[in-house]
Amino acid sequence: AVYIGFFASRWADIDVSNVEFSESVKATDQRIQSNEVEKKTPAMYFRDKIYTSDTNYKFKLDVDHSKGTITVKMNNTIIARDEPISDVSEFTAKLEPNSVNSLVCVYTPDDTLALTSYEPIVFRENIYHKDVNAEAQTIYASPEGTFEGDGTQQKPYDIDTGIGMLQPGQTLMLAGGTYKRTKPIEVVWGDDGTADKVKTVMAAENARAVIDGDNVSAGVSMAGKYWVFKNIDVTNCADNQKAFHLCGSNNILENCKFYNNRDMGMQMSRLSAVQDTYDTWPSNNLILNCEAYNNCDPSMINADGFGAKLTVGDGNKFVNCKSHHNVDDGWDCYTKMNSGAIGVVTLENCEAYKNGYKLNPDGTEELYGAGGHNGFKMGGENVKVQHVLINCKAYDNNHNGITTNSNPALKLVNVKAYNNKTSNIRLYSDKPDEYDYYVDGVVSVNGGEDDVVATLTEKTEYKNASAMPLKSDKNYWYVEGSSANGSGKAATQDMLK
Repeated sequence: AVYIGFFASRWADIDVSNVEFSESVKATDQRIQSNEVEKKTPAMYFRDKIYTSDTNYKFKLDVDHSKGTITVKMNNTIIARDEPISDVSEFTAKLEPNSVNSLVCVYTPDDTLALTSYEPIVFRENIYHKDVNAEAQTIYASPEGTFEGDGTQQKPYDIDTGIGMLQPGQTLMLAGGTYKRTKPIEVVWGDDGTADKVKTVMAAENARAVIDGDNVSAGVSMAGKYWVFKNIDVTNCADNQKAFHLCGSNNILENCKFYNNRDMGMQMSRLSAVQDTYDTWPSNNLILNCEAYNNCDPSMINADGFGAKLTVGDGNKFVNCKSHHNVDDGWDCYTKMNSGAIGVVTLENCEAYKNGYKLNPDGTEELYGAGGHNGFKMGGENVKVQHVLINCKAYDNNHNGITTNSNPALKLVNVKAYNNKTSNIRLYSDKPDEYDYYVDGVVSVNGGEDDVVATLTEKTEYKNASAMPLKSDKNYWYVEGSSANGSGKAATQDMLK
């Protein structure tokens, strides 16, 4: 913009002529470089286990690439006083045995830095010390258990103590019943079992352990490696709080249920504070015989049944799982362009149905009225990842049965899709040169709309479409109101079994 001013009293008798005005182009305007430095918000992080059997307790404090001074007290004993700290520093404190110890840390940021605040940051945490019997194969917890228990059936732990004190190779046996929460159960980064000595948390035989967020808390944050969770329900987690957040690797969730939560049932993605590279993202996890249903966030747009999205690594697998009656999608494998391609997710013998419908306590159903409502949503933002569906079914969803959501790749083997409100199968992307669809044994019947399948219903020239022909005697697409294979043979109901 240009401003030209004339003071009338001084220039009134001057004739101004031969002046031309033009509008500059914003994109090519000369810019004045700002010397202002963007201010950062200071922070301090504590990420260690708060349960330990070692009275010489080691822990780290991270001031998030900043610097300043730190004062640390354990049980009112000064561990460090106004010591310089930059990035991550380690401390050691003496704990009172078999007691709850009080940790207080005060971080004062350096006022020479460009920060939004220089006020001291105070962190408080209880550190729990217990002597443990590392030889015991099984320890016990119950809804009535306490920190003062000894982990036996007669004197069980509470669930936090049981999980916190669990040793590699041990099993924490949870008594059946409801474990009400005011804060999430946390397995922190670095709290690991091993390949031959996993840590197992499971409900007792013929019982269910129900972790209940009571609409005030998240459920479980699981960042460790080589853990097994079995026969556990997670329900009633609070608005926009994760019910079960799986951040770690080499873990198994077996026969677990995630329902009636105010956000996603089970989400697999990184813990952003410590997993900033692809090789640290959750990988090689197995979700077996699990179920997710009736999950709905307040905005009615985000709550899927299962998610393996945004930041997951290689080798993650769902087997014999069901996802239904969620407000958004049954499965969400969304990828963002700015974080890059995620690892391939494999689903075997999984079912996605009735997403977009709410299941009422009396067994009736009603439409949520918002949300994605897809069965399997297998991608995002035109990022190529060839996820795999084997012997899976998508039916009766209130939108698409299976959609690539702009992912130019997908592998479908012996997949059935039917009775979905829009397309049973929607394979599409804005990158036709990257199309890589492997389709073998697909049966699509009675869609609300025709399938959208590259090379079958689109005029664009899709290159590298598939190592297997999309249109063949093995595949039955629902196009122009009927389902038939490449030879024109019609699909039958028996094919959907």
